[in-house]
Amino acid sequence: MQSPFSLETNVVFKQAGAVVKAEYQAINEISNYTLNIGFDNDYNLTIPPGAYIEFAPGFKIELFGWHQLNILGTPDNPVTLTSNGMGNWEGIVVRNDGELNIENVYIRNSNVGLRFNFWDNITNNPPDKHINKVNFAYNEVGILIELFNYGSFAESNIYVNECNFTDNQYGIKYFGNEQNGPVPYNDQIDAYILNSYFYSNAIGIYIQRNAHNVEVLESNFYNNQKGIYINLEWPSNQQLTHYFYIGRSLFTNNDDGIYSYTDCYSGQLVIRNNTFYNNTFSVFSPITEDQFNSFAYNNIVSDGDYSINLDFGDQVHHNDFWNISGNYYPQGGEGNISSDPLFIDPVNGDFHLQPGSPCIDAGDPDSPLDPDGTTADMGAFYYTLLTPELSLFGDVGEHPVLTWEMTEPTNFSHYEVWRYYLNIETDGSIIATQTENQYVDTDFVISFVEEEPDGKKKYYADPIGYPSPGGFHQKVKYRVKAFDTQQHHSELSNEVYTYRLLPGPIWKQADENKALVIPDKYALYNNYPNPFNSTTMFRYDLPEISYVTIIIYDLLGRKIIELENGKRTAGFYTTIWNGKDNSGNPISSGMYIYRFNAKSLDSDKQFHKTKKMVLLR
Repeated sequence: MQSPFSLETNVVFKQAGAVVKAEYQAINEISNYTLNIGFDNDYNLTIPPGAYIEFAPGFKIELFGWHQLNILGTPDNPVTLTSNGMGNWEGIVVRNDGELNIENVYIRNSNVGLRFNFWDNITNNPPDKHINKVNFAYNEVGILIELFNYGSFAESNIYVNECNFTDNQYGIKYFGNEQNGPVPYNDQIDAYILNSYFYSNAIGIYIQRNAHNVEVLESNFYNNQKGIYINLEWPSNQQLTHYFYIGRSLFTNNDDGIYSYTDCYSGQLVIRNNTFYNNTFSVFSPITEDQFNSFAYNNIVSDGDYSINLDFGDQVHHNDFWNISGNYYPQGGEGNISSDPLFIDPVNGDFHLQPGSPCIDAGDPDSPLDPDGTTADMGAFYYTLLTPELSLFGDVGEHPVLTWEMTEPTNFSHYEVWRYYLNIETDGSIIATQTENQYVDTDFVISFVEEEPDGKKKYYADPIGYPSPGGFHQKVKYRVKAFDTQQHHSELSNEVYTYRLLPGPIWKQADENKALVIPDKYALYNNYPNPFNSTTMFRYDLPEISYVTIIIYDLLGRKIIELENGKRTAGFYTTIWNGKDNSGNPISSGMYIYRFNAKSLDSDKQFHKTKKMVLLR
């Protein structure tokens, strides 16, 4: 090689039989080297799961022009990129159109772990960047987003999801050029930080100059000097609009939770549904331009020195300020309260609300409703009832018994018991609404109990009147949900289940040698249960391969649904109807007719049978 920095060299052979030998140098020995991907070559690079790479000081990977860098670890085999201990490596640079795929990676001891450069005029919109489950530690900057384009119209999104930032100078830094000239800035590079954790950084997220839109959602900022620092300083003639949204996030033990200094033409900062606990300053925003507006609502600010200071054109309403010792304390403001929010266990980091918290349903009534359909709560975490802990037991010959434990709130209302015949949530139905914490499923009887190696019991249960002829089984799943009188509810409980007959052919065994038998004649049995209120089962026998239809009609002869239509081999069959029509809509209570037709494909035999059943909602 001509030098350790060259990818090509000329070779002259002076005699026949010359030997060319390639010599390689380890990357942890080549300082200040740049590995280019796609600049003067057509290469892509993939770093496999489990790789542990130490780079020499100043080593840099640079990605260009629609080429790929794939760094895809797994939860069990993450990739680690770090220094060789002699000084920081430079990091990874992604230019404009470079395509980076990165997940389950540790990036440590770099100057800039991931640097996204948007330079010059970009003619095409760069691909979105996704950074998933990356751990950034001991870097000068974890992620750097740089905008240096004049007069271009690039649009792209950067998503940071489930990442950890620990002991960095900056976790994420987003900034651009100091543009004072007449050329407007048009790039729209938006950043979304989701479900991420910032711990012990000098600054968790730093937003500077011409950053466009930034949203921070469901993230956790703990023990940082500044959790989020927004610093926008521009001459008043700059026609820039910024939008920053911070929601459903937790700020604890920071010097400054959110610090915002904005001297720009226009924009908006929205701080909604966050929890601030034991910060020196929770939110401090000395704003000097009256066209930049800030809004803080549905937040909880507790146990800090200073609460929320928003100086210009601001709206601070529907917040809870509790146990604040400093001087900055919003006076007035519609819906603001000063009450103990009743966190479950703030000392150990559980900032969910206890039953009876004054912050439940106390948010801005014009805000989007909580997932349970009630008025927005204050704070980062929706109020939900505690989740029931469900268990199942029973002996052979008995009905399955469900029991559950839950600390009920004083305004407890009822439980819903759900049953699923398939492993699809939408196929579940409510089989009971009650106040007791026990339910007996009288539609089934336990036919067999198997003890598994871990000591748990596996229950097999058959519908009443239909003992299992053997063969395949399928889960019947149960879950429970709790409600209070204001219609707040818990999450669905853990799953417990039995096994039931799987619809389809089930072969009976004739003797201990497992010779298979088939029915000797056609048969259609009464559906069970009948009457029924959610689902019912049909059982039929086929002595020969046959074409089968089962159609359900109302009493006026209108077809409701076609349950079976196709060729079936000889055997014993069951099929289930969930009380819905062909469009998936539940039908009303009443009497219905089901007609069974079977025509042998081996002979001239035919079988037709019509029966009645009653659906009770």
